[in-house]
Amino acid sequence: MRKHYIDGLKGIAAIVVFLSHFKAVFVNPLKIDNFVYSIFTDGSLAVNIFLILSGYLVSMSLETKKKYQDVILKRYFRLALPIAVILLLEGVLFAFGAFNHQETLQLLKANDIAIYSYSNVSWLGLIYALFLSPIGQCRGWLDPAWMMKYIFFGTFAVVILKTAIQELTYKKKFVVFVLTNGILAFVSAYYVAVICGMFIYEMLQDNILPKKGIASFFAFVGALLAYSYKIHDLLPATLLVLSVEFSGIFRRVLSSKGMVWLGKNSMSIYLIHWPLVCTLSLWMYEKISITDTFLRTGIVFVLTFVLLLFLSNIFSKMIENGLCANATNSILKRLKR
Repeated sequence: MRKHYIDGLKGIAAIVVFLSHFKAVFVNPLKIDNFVYSIFTDGSLAVNIFLILSGYLVSMSLETKKKYQDVILKRYFRLALPIAVILLLEGVLFAFGAFNHQETLQLLKANDIAIYSYSNVSWLGLIYALFLSPIGQCRGWLDPAWMMKYIFFGTFAVVILKTAIQELTYKKKFVVFVLTNGILAFVSAYYVAVICGMFIYEMLQDNILPKKGIASFFAFVGALLAYSYKIHDLLPATLLVLSVEFSGIFRRVLSSKGMVWLGKNSMSIYLIHWPLVCTLSLWMYEKISITDTFLRTGIVFVLTFVLLLFLSNIFSKMIENGLCANATNSILKRLKR
């Protein structure tokens, strides 16, 4: 069964990534600094949550899939095709000079990621990215897609581990989990996040982890403490996911219609927000003739956020879950022949 609260959590993570990149472009010069603001604009924390949920959902999907290669192939095309549409759209916008905002970015003292993007791109690089986006090769064109390789290759890791541990007791599963993450930690902590998501699902299936409010409270407080002490974002992200799993209140809130709607559009929000911020948002900032920086930035933020939700919903329905999903199913049927 689909876990709607997972959708809600994905939706929040997607919005946090958008906020982090909007901050990178527009808000850094304002020097806003407080604990709550830092959490809701921390893209690294959100990415870790995404990756944990990726491992969780892949592990769950493998329960109903007999052929693991189908899961991997489907994951490739469900990542590659929507990204390809965005990349082609960006290519058109770039050809018409829609990304020529370098002076504005310099004026804003924007983050390096914003200044770098679209300043060093090529058509050869675009063609390269069209085929290799699932392994994160989108640098310059669609920078947020760097994390796709951890989702894609993380699927391989989950499939292999799922095969290895399916007959083991939970104690032996824990040993395999520790050893695997000890090895993956030398490669990247992002792969560790994917395996953490898988392990959470496995432990829930084995009824090892508690589903009580008190456990949720301690996990949530632990997440806040880990974050406040600047411990690696993987730990607070994992504790936040656990706090949701342990709490009926959190699950109900995240299962609300609005949260589920965000979750179903989370991939589209993730893909669309960066080109939107680098085109229309900067264009609006240039055109709004208001001297008050806070008010000017606030107006741009509201307009950008509304446009993001509107465009993401259209893209999700018509492209991601429409055209691209149908194309993926057709490709997989042809490959099976």
